Amino acid sequence: MKKNRKSIGRSAGTPVLGSVGLAVLATLMGGGAQAADVGFGTLPIPSVTTTGHKTVQSVQGNIVGVSAATSNTTTGVTVVGPEAGSSNTTTNNLVKPTATGNSFSNSIDLSLTGAAGDVGPEGSASLGLQTNSGVVSSTANNNVVKVDLNGFTSGGAANTANTIAASTTLNSGSSSIAGTVPNDYTSTVPGSTGIAYTPGSRSADAQGSIVITSAQTGTGASSNATAQGNQVTLTLTSPVTNAVNSSPALDNNTVSATLKGNAATSTASIQAGGAPTFAGSAVVSNLQLNQAGAPGVVHSAVNNGTAIGASISSGTPGLTNTLNGGVSVQGNTISSAATGNESLGAAGVAGNRIVLGDGMSVAGAGGLINNNASFNGGNLSSTVMADLAILNSQGNVASRSPAPRRARAWARRRSRSTAARSTCRATASPRRPPAMRLPAPLPVARTQPPSTPPRRWPASKATTARPCRPSPARRWSA
Repeated sequence: MKKNRKSIGRSAGTPVLGSVGLAVLATLMGGGAQAADVGFGTLPIPSVTTTGHKTVQSVQGNIVGVSAATSNTTTGVTVVGPEAGSSNTTTNNLVKPTATGNSFSNSIDLSLTGAAGDVGPEGSASLGLQTNSGVVSSTANNNVVKVDLNGFTSGGAANTANTIAASTTLNSGSSSIAGTVPNDYTSTVPGSTGIAYTPGSRSADAQGSIVITSAQTGTGASSNATAQGNQVTLTLTSPVTNAVNSSPALDNNTVSATLKGNAATSTASIQAGGAPTFAGSAVVSNLQLNQAGAPGVVHSAVNNGTAIGASISSGTPGLTNTLNGGVSVQGNTISSAATGNESLGAAGVAGNRIVLGDGMSVAGAGGLINNNASFNGGNLSSTVMADLAILNSQGNVASRSPAPRRARAWARRRSRSTAARSTCRATASPRRPPAMRLPAPLPVARTQPPSTPPRRWPASKATTARPCRPSPARRWSA
């Protein structure tokens, strides 16, 4: 039996994912049920061991700030003076500061994965594990890409296909197991993959003949990509009355700001070779979590003050600079984009793929087929079982603010202070407080006034204020 097994989880007593990283347990089991356990400590980069006939692993952790900046640059053509019949072109230039917290590229040749009779574990497994808690930022400000001609009359003038871009990625990874199947390769290990997530813990498991697992976690303070005040221009001027016999172009230029939290691609490509039938299982798991490290964390992409434009004019008032032709300004892009998690290949191809070559058939391992998922109260669980299985789990998790205890305490203090002030006003008043309202007495026939005259308020109390301090309610009687 050829079996690859990979587990990812949090060991007992280990801090949760957002604080120290992702615990990993990766196991690749071959014909002898040989297994490898992976320990996890409190270091930013956990310890991982992977065993198999062909394996590759990338374990990365970043806790420091990463920044890239390209600003105040000038690229292009500038000509001052009469010019005819010349070609002036600024094209395919790139101004692109790129900042990345972690990056890996894993690759295995499937034809070397092992055949019948080989000693030891068989099969192929790729593991990519990334944790980033540092601030990652890129800046492209006040850059100029231009064609600036003063006195141009004929020829070519073009400013095309140039790029100014600020690019930020917290975690980036690429995994590939591709090639022909070895002769006589057979595996009865069913394919399965699953994930369980709660706010306090996470775990994942994948097993099969071919296993690709990519696990990325981005946390920490706000990261950003910023492009401000950039210009892509085409300017034709003349100090004298002039005619321009040309068709200048300002086309297909791009100014952008792009931020990605986690970005990964995973491909298992099984091609026909000595064994045109694949008897086994293939599993691809992509696990991405973009989690705010504290309340108010926002990852952002900003593009401000950008100009892409063409101008044909005279530099002297009252004179003209006439264009005898057409000017083209088309296909230009000014953009900003922020993405928490992404799994996309080039040109829009799916990022998680199992590809079968032409003429390739699949016998499978004969395991169960199941797809089960649930989400309830912030808890997520999902299981996929098949000969060819793909699990893609992506999450954006915000950090909630604690309950406003100080505000409630202040409200209680304010209530007590208000009651005290009310008591002070009552006790310091020179007037007699109103008599307490008592229940109406039963009717009694009287023939003479009561023998005890009513109490009168002493004159001294009408002129002396009581000290202003909180006091219990007093009972006044008539």
